[in-house]
Amino acid sequence: MLSWILIICATAGGTVLVCQFVLMLLGVVDLGVEVPDDMPDGGDVSLADGHDSIFGVLSFRSVTAALTFFGIAGLAAESANAGPVLTLLIATAAGFASMYGVYYLMLSMARLGHDRTTRIERAIGKPGTVYLPIPAGGAGAGKVHLRWASGVSEFAAVTSGPNKLPAGAKVVVVRVVDGGTVEVEPAPEAKPDAA
Repeated sequence: MLSWILIICATAGGTVLVCQFVLMLLGVVDLGVEVPDDMPDGGDVSLADGHDSIFGVLSFRSVTAALTFFGIAGLAAESANAGPVLTLLIATAAGFASMYGVYYLMLSMARLGHDRTTRIERAIGKPGTVYLPIPAGGAGAGKVHLRWASGVSEFAAVTSGPNKLPAGAKVVVVRVVDGGTVEVEPAPEAKPDAA
């Protein structure tokens, strides 16, 4: 009886999995995994985001892979004369591993198409370092370096404050002036320890 269940899982799941793969290569179906537009700069999805819960992993494609590898691993364990309990344990472990493996593969493929363009509007509130001195009172522009997960970006910067900001000064972006210029102010200094 167990052999028939394993054969059915391997055959049915494998057939559907191969059909899905061929249709995906032909562009008939999409990856089935969405990468949000407002993903943080690094594009990483953390465990806290809920994407790694069992419900986030369940999809038709991942369940199909799980059935396929459940059947294949179970048949392999059975042919190696493993007992029924060990066969089920091996088959179940292979099914879960393939389900998570397919999910992460699809998520990685979807990330390849994710737009990693640095958007200046995301700079508000970001700390930075003055690269070229910024004249006081908006009298001219200097340059700042802002660190993103994908690297460092350089922007023209102005300040409305009464003091010139020298090279190396720590600043915070308070607004975007235009497509390539930000307004900054000195970063708040660390608060002294309470006595």
